[in-house]
Amino acid sequence: EGGCKQVFRVWSSIMQRWEAIAVIDVAAIEDGVAREQFARETECTYLLSNLVAQRVCPNFIELFQVFRFCYSPTERLWGSPKNPQPKRSGARLRNKAPPESSKGVFQYQRMELCDALDLEEFMRKMPESGHQAFRVEEMLPLMFQMAFSLFAARHQVALCHYDVKLLNFLVQNVRVDSLDDNFEDKASQSTHLGLSYALGDLTFNMGSLPSQWKREPATCRVVKLADFGTSFFDGADSGQESVGGSGEVGLGSSVDDPRFFTTLENTPIDFLILGTDAKQGYEADTWCLGLSFVHLLTGAQPYEETLEDVVCPEDLDAAISQLWLSDASRYRVLAGLDSDYPHVLQDTLYRYLVLLGFGFGTEFTHWPEEWKDLEIFNLLKKHLLAGGDYSESSAQFQRDVEQFAFGRGTDDSMAFATSRLSALDD
Repeated sequence: EGGCKQVFRVWSSIMQRWEAIAVIDVAAIEDGVAREQFARETECTYLLSNLVAQRVCPNFIELFQVFRFCYSPTERLWGSPKNPQPKRSGARLRNKAPPESSKGVFQYQRMELCDALDLEEFMRKMPESGHQAFRVEEMLPLMFQMAFSLFAARHQVALCHYDVKLLNFLVQNVRVDSLDDNFEDKASQSTHLGLSYALGDLTFNMGSLPSQWKREPATCRVVKLADFGTSFFDGADSGQESVGGSGEVGLGSSVDDPRFFTTLENTPIDFLILGTDAKQGYEADTWCLGLSFVHLLTGAQPYEETLEDVVCPEDLDAAISQLWLSDASRYRVLAGLDSDYPHVLQDTLYRYLVLLGFGFGTEFTHWPEEWKDLEIFNLLKKHLLAGGDYSESSAQFQRDVEQFAFGRGTDDSMAFATSRLSALDD
């Protein structure tokens, strides 16, 4: 998976199951930020794994064991990208000392094996690609599990993920594997396979997927939230020590560090409007979950790829950049990111306005009242609303909104997503 990490699929003869073992070359992680990220991910994975073991929430990877060893895996036994399955796989090998070149500090993590892919890749590789990635009846169980994983992480360990997207949700297919000669009866019984969630007095049942073939047992898809390198959990809220321990990381603190800007195209809109006056909190994950749902509903690609040709008008792009530079006390982080990644954040803000239909009429009616006194609010109105000083920009904005606004846009992907959303209500 990278220069410092490899993941192997292994058979546990003791547990009689397939598992995954991640091997991290700890000594190769020289950068201090990367080391902190590695430690944070390991700690968060451990905490959330306990929720799986305690049957609180199944929507995380279960971690079985973590240990350190002085040697890396040998290719003849473990395999490699070029040789995924060693020739003597499963055979009894002689004890042989590993070469000195493989000596170092390696962390081994035994964990549950997810036999499928992340949700984005899973959709791309399904037989019915494009708009037909998931059937409507599959959508609600997936959405519920994605939302419940975030709820459980918040409620149990006060964790903010900060990089919620389909790429970070893995898919585990659960089905009846042990079928005897009376196959059809077994397959019929397997249609009851599914997940049930109890929350207070409420019960939520995740039904199994209907079989597409007569002799195929029903399948239940379990979604697993993963990749916690950018996450933190708030010690004051969870009874645990805050990850990072700087005092600047925690619920309610200012967003004054680039680390909270992970996937720039998913940056919460209040970060872009309020700058350092925005507060860290669970709302960031909720925002990104909503964008993930848009991706899931379109069945095609992330919103920024669907809106690839929708870019911020040049005059507005320049005006936003100037504002971020001039108001350093509020926008210093955004100005720094804009210098490293020109136009990305401006395009992101503009696409949000288009996607959500802000300014579709004559006013920005959906904005929070406290935002309307900000200079950036007046800047957006001046450039985008009809009758202002920038007629070309406002005309472009209205065209983009009419085509790509979620819920009423005429673009094929948006129209399809709207129809699927309506079907979920039926």
